[in-house]
Amino acid sequence: MKILTLTSLLIFLLCFNSYAGDAEDLIMAAWKGDLLAVQALIAKGTDVNTKVSGGETALMFASQAGHLDVVQALIAKKADVNAKTDNGTTALIQASQYGRLETVQALLDKDADPNVKISDDGTTALIWACQGGYLDIVQALIKKGADVNIKATNGATALMAAAHTGNADIVEALIKKGADVNAKVNDGTTALSLAKRKEYNEIIDLLTKAGAKE
Repeated sequence: MKILTLTSLLIFLLCFNSYAGDAEDLIMAAWKGDLLAVQALIAKGTDVNTKVSGGETALMFASQAGHLDVVQALIAKKADVNAKTDNGTTALIQASQYGRLETVQALLDKDADPNVKISDDGTTALIWACQGGYLDIVQALIKKGADVNIKATNGATALMAAAHTGNADIVEALIKKGADVNAKVNDGTTALSLAKRKEYNEIIDLLTKAGAKE
């Protein structure tokens, strides 16, 4: 899947290096976490929702890097918390993938949609948080309406992501919130089969007690 990275920012800067303007300066300042520069550029009237090639915004770069003060400053000036890149990635997905709890909460407090899917593979903020083992983010997303049973394109769920990476605490939290322990990916793989492959006994026990079957 296509994820916003430093590489995409560097490519963008190379493309605009010869004629960088305020919009491009805002993107760079957000990535660096330079709050004063961000505030100055906003005060000049720079569009906080400007996008680089690929559709990334300053808010996305700041969210990925975990610059909470910059995120808050951008949101205060009407940065679109639900803006999407060309492949559907949002600032919330970025923050969730990189474990930026405070940023995730700030975005959710401003009604960031927790159920947006990346168009490439159908993954969501919750699936990425489970993959990364970020229990606090998982809980924050669920509290704001993240669907624990939403499926990626191949049928994978958040529970499967947590089981695959050995995050028992997240598996337990998802089960308590009604995660389908018998959901299957397109090839028939389940959370239980994933846990058994890696011999995650605690997770196997949690899933079995919740009714998971082979």
